[in-house]
Amino acid sequence: MNESQVFKRFPAVTCWIQHLLEGTFSAEKNALYTIFGLVKRVRIMATIHDKREILRKETEDEVGEGMTMGTHNIVFELEDGTGRIRANAWRVNPEEYDEFQIGNIVDVVGIIQNYQGFISIRPDFIRKVENPNKVLLRDAEIVKRLKTGEVFEIPKAEELEEVFAGEEEGKTSELNMDELFEEGGEESEGDKEEEDIQHGLIKIIKKSTEEGEGIHFDELLEIFDIPENELRKHVQDLEIKGVIYQTKKDLFESF
Repeated sequence: MNESQVFKRFPAVTCWIQHLLEGTFSAEKNALYTIFGLVKRVRIMATIHDKREILRKETEDEVGEGMTMGTHNIVFELEDGTGRIRANAWRVNPEEYDEFQIGNIVDVVGIIQNYQGFISIRPDFIRKVENPNKVLLRDAEIVKRLKTGEVFEIPKAEELEEVFAGEEEGKTSELNMDELFEEGGEESEGDKEEEDIQHGLIKIIKKSTEEGEGIHFDELLEIFDIPENELRKHVQDLEIKGVIYQTKKDLFESF
């Protein structure tokens, strides 16, 4: 499976913390079954309830013979009104996290992790949210998805064990998680075309971000010879995946 297929199968799913806490973790898939499907990367917007810096001294086995060193880990307690979850940033430069303080609202994209039964997030990025209205917009996005009925029934842990036990024995299980939660089959020409467009968008938006203040949607519309509604869908997909974001109305930058 190539990188684009992995990214397509596990985009950054926008949700509330409650959806993660209610999920069922699969060690086999190294992902979380939620009402939004099989989730490996998530995007949440929450308030920093607590922040701790942990200095850990690594052993020679970890860094090499004759060498010892300390690593800085930053642990955030995040709360969004539906629940609380930890975001663990391991082996980081603590100065890069000085701007994030208790009480700040942050936009977080990261990988789901499970340690001793506790779900947490390993952040890919954390960005402060200066405009509280963005929280309302994010909530509205989630509510809209819930109302459309694009949700799944979460399997119980014992059901997962039964499924994977059946796979190991070569049996057919009545509950096929891949069919319920993942898109199967080979990549079609339409999928390839969509990926090419999105890769082009990422490249242009990233270049514009590096050169100044991003790029406006109208400029993207002039560059890509496709209908406005189709381009809008691609841009929204990239926002959901956590690749780009809006700084102003229809002005886009990349992370």
